[in-house]
Amino acid sequence: MFGKISQTKNHFSVDMIVSAIIRNIYETFDYPGDMHDFWEMVYVIDGNATITEDENVYLMTSGNVIFHRPMEFHKLYIQYQQNSPTKIMILSFKCSGSAIESLGDGLFMMSDSQQKDLIDMYNTIMSTYKWVEGEGLVPINAVGENAKKLDEMIVYSKLTVMLLTLAKNLLPVKSEELQTRVSSGIYNYKRMMEILNEHIYEDLSVDDIASMGCMSRSNVQKLFKTYSGCGVMQQFNRIKVAKAMDLIKMGMNINEISSRLAYTSPNYFSEVFKREVGVLPSRFKQQVQSFVKQSDARDGYK
Repeated sequence: MFGKISQTKNHFSVDMIVSAIIRNIYETFDYPGDMHDFWEMVYVIDGNATITEDENVYLMTSGNVIFHRPMEFHKLYIQYQQNSPTKIMILSFKCSGSAIESLGDGLFMMSDSQQKDLIDMYNTIMSTYKWVEGEGLVPINAVGENAKKLDEMIVYSKLTVMLLTLAKNLLPVKSEELQTRVSSGIYNYKRMMEILNEHIYEDLSVDDIASMGCMSRSNVQKLFKTYSGCGVMQQFNRIKVAKAMDLIKMGMNINEISSRLAYTSPNYFSEVFKREVGVLPSRFKQQVQSFVKQSDARDGYK
């Protein structure tokens, strides 16, 4: 007579902690660009760091934190300054629900109490897990599978609450302050990324892109190597693949997507997609469909 009333439409939970690390950087550190299917948080405890996130470049200082969404390109660079190491925390996790989407919108400054809560959360994780090569974070201390699962549930619950609290209370770094940190290189990179995004449905060469940006071919390549860790064409493909993932979620088929994004053939498109994502687009489509079914089942839909 009456339909089911879902109690979980606002569901959000941490499903897995992929990694957690605090590291002191005593040398110039240039981490190559990366994309993956989980969230990643970078918190600068002390010092300075440069983060590239899609078309944006952020100069981070002590107390700044940034969250990279799943499949969002990002790169970390730290310029070592003598007698002044940079200390960073990186926390990666998988979650269900969209309640923390706002954390993916730029750079944030944490209060002293928020920074303390984050350090406490890290200590809780590291007292519950140990890193095992090939397995990742593995629960320690607890005896028996049930006890290990309960330990994990407790940590996941604490991290879930902390992330929701940060999503509610974190304050973004003011735009005026961000402007004072922008260099000419960052400005040019952002401008060139805007060109790539504007022409995402076209088949462009390096020379085409350089001409549109009024730059030489070599300077364009050098610019992208600095801020994205790769050549301009690989970055262009990353943007196209990210768009392809959105189109797959919308239900478009592989041939249509290949054509729309101006790839020479569906096979070449699939090759590029797998290189960036790790699976073929057909497999990614199956994963999306499976996730939708699981979400509907959890929320009480048939």
